[in-house]
Amino acid sequence: MIDRRNRIYGCLLFLWLPMLVFAQDMVPVKRIDAPLLCATELRDYTSSFDLMEVQDVMPLLFKGIQTDTIIDPYNTLAPLFLRIAQKKEVVRIVHIGDSHVRGHIFPYTVRTLLENAFGADAAYPKEVTYGTNGLAEPTGKSGILYDIIGVNGATTNRFTREDMIQRVTERHPDLILLSFGTNEAHDRRYHRSMHTLQLSNLIYLLRQANPGVVFLVTTPPGSYLRRRWRKIPNVRTEVVSQNIVAFCNQNKLAYWDLYAIVGGRRYACKNWVKGDYMRRDRIHFTPEGYKVQGALLYEALIKAYNDDVSN
Repeated sequence: MIDRRNRIYGCLLFLWLPMLVFAQDMVPVKRIDAPLLCATELRDYTSSFDLMEVQDVMPLLFKGIQTDTIIDPYNTLAPLFLRIAQKKEVVRIVHIGDSHVRGHIFPYTVRTLLENAFGADAAYPKEVTYGTNGLAEPTGKSGILYDIIGVNGATTNRFTREDMIQRVTERHPDLILLSFGTNEAHDRRYHRSMHTLQLSNLIYLLRQANPGVVFLVTTPPGSYLRRRWRKIPNVRTEVVSQNIVAFCNQNKLAYWDLYAIVGGRRYACKNWVKGDYMRRDRIHFTPEGYKVQGALLYEALIKAYNDDVSN
């Protein structure tokens, strides 16, 4: 009885075996000759560049804030970020603007953070204060070379002068950062079309003198106007900022809308004052305030960098 049962099972197994083999063949299995990659190795496998750590530096007391990001839908900054990631050559950045740039603390904060992240060997160590110029002294090595050229009271139009274009061009920039708008917003005769023309002229002249250069345009942080015995937020800052954003969108330029990011018309000025980040004139900022602005710009740059090198 037992032998008969074993013979039956043997016959059934013989009949089922081809079916099992056929079923296996219908679902191909990829041969694994090496261990699977762990999470860290997988990131390195999919991208040859390390991503940078991003820290949220927005003051917690700020209200009405927006995401700290650079708007660059046409990926105009991608070639620049690729060169930075490769770390094989000097990447030259020139930051131009008004008194916020001339004070050096805002752009110097960005410069220091970029050097710490991607290499400070391109420039000799140099203390930058209000009494010094903001130009970096090149060593000939690869890394970030960040120059600062600011003029008190400057508008966009000031930098269209031949001598100013020459000062920028002499630094052989790969990226030009433009930070204007505060003085435009304090002009009672401000007109959008004139501002747009001045922006267009400046970009044209800089491009003509520096073929292949890319741009990052920032909006002003916000300021106050004096009205008799008190100071009130300058509402023209919103108009100026919107015009800068519109110009950048029309001309496919990357921009960083600081005014909107820190609270816009309703909160930007109040946020700076509440944090004790503005000077008594309510136009300029304390060293701590400028450091916050620099850290925010650096954060936005790193986010944009990570997005580009990971895609």
